[in-house]
Amino acid sequence: MATSGPYVVNPTARRRAGVVESVVVGDELDESRVQVLSERAGLPGVITLDASTVKTVLGMLQGPKIENDAWITGVDVGEDDEGIHVTIAIGPEEVPDVPILEAKQDLGARLTARPEASVFVA
Repeated sequence: MATSGPYVVNPTARRRAGVVESVVVGDELDESRVQVLSERAGLPGVITLDASTVKTVLGMLQGPKIENDAWITGVDVGEDDEGIHVTIAIGPEEVPDVPILEAKQDLGARLTARPEASVFVA
């Protein structure tokens, strides 16, 4: 049987301490060979927010870093009759020049023009 990849093994019967973290990028994973402790692919679905909540969140957002291994890698803002739509791409590494400030300003202007609009974040 041919296999490849990095492996963490305990060749002796004694207990070990510590944590090994491996970042795996892709959609397919042989779960019989790994134990997934956490997984992050993006937001959990579409979240609907009111303008006040969005303004509060925008005030807290200072840059692309969400957590140590979660970065905003893209932002798209649009709108239609239903409301304002914000699509956020999240990745495991920082991407340079993501226009977060511009997206915040764009979204703020749209919220000023439509203060009662629902904001759909996906």
